[in-house]
Amino acid sequence: MRIRISLISLVVGLTIALGLFAPVAHAAFDPYEQACNSSGASTATACQQSNYNPVSGSGSILARATQLVAVFTGVASVIAIIIGGFQYVTSGGDSQKTAKAKSVILYAVIGLVVAVSAQTILVFVINKL
Repeated sequence: MRIRISLISLVVGLTIALGLFAPVAHAAFDPYEQACNSSGASTATACQQSNYNPVSGSGSILARATQLVAVFTGVASVIAIIIGGFQYVTSGGDSQKTAKAKSVILYAVIGLVVAVSAQTILVFVINKL
């Protein structure tokens, strides 16, 4: 039991550390800026200023937080599936242990599907804000 708790704590800690301190990549050359600086291109769609919102929109705090939750949920689901598979293999034909292992795997898969669906919906909504 202590091994599971320490393993889960390690996964949570690594997930938070990697999610919060992930570097942001920026392009060294911006072709849109060069196109907008040339004569007569200031009315082009690419030259219109965008309103970047640090709270909502792609690359925002809200988007990063939802990605962090999705990664944590995915890792937890995979660990639960592995644990359920191990329980199933080591059940030794005991019907109660087999049923418990199947339910662990089933609930982990359902949780993974719900997490992926929620992430998809949240990304859609955040990009529309």
